[in-house]
Amino acid sequence: MARTVSPLRTASPLHCEDGAMSDPKPTPSFPPRGFTRFWWGEAVSSFGTYVTLLALQTVVVLTLDGTAQDVGWLNSARWLPYLVLGLVVGALIDRSRRQPVMVTTDIARAALLISIPVAWAVGILSLPLLFLVMACYGTASLINDAASMSFLPGSCHVSISNAPTRVSTAPTPSRRPLARLWLVCW
Repeated sequence: MARTVSPLRTASPLHCEDGAMSDPKPTPSFPPRGFTRFWWGEAVSSFGTYVTLLALQTVVVLTLDGTAQDVGWLNSARWLPYLVLGLVVGALIDRSRRQPVMVTTDIARAALLISIPVAWAVGILSLPLLFLVMACYGTASLINDAASMSFLPGSCHVSISNAPTRVSTAPTPSRRPLARLWLVCW
């Protein structure tokens, strides 16, 4: 004689087909494996970006004898790729593996930033060159940001895991003046 099981008992994850209770699936611990490494990487990268942008503004004013308008042009060269290429890059990133993209763009950004002191040492550092480097840096940052924002929710399956990375990558306005003063005086 075959035993029938009610639909209510099979739908519950705590019941087996024979009606006996089973252990629930273990819940993943937070933070998931690899999350802490990702979080630290994002925080260090964000701090480096913040220091770099401050240092570049200082280079424009003190080394290249630039004006406030030149600093504005430098900042717009960094953000122009977000405006022009943002939607296209986001769609392309959704079709590729994110971790290799993030590593590659971090290496590209580091190479671009290393090119600035090299250009200064060789004696060819100028505002147009700095604008070009910042536009390329902005493009690499756009690609990295698009991959980073979609990497975490897809890898951890935890909706709350995105909050700590966003908090650690955005310096609060109250800390900015103190950090700027310390960095410039240091």
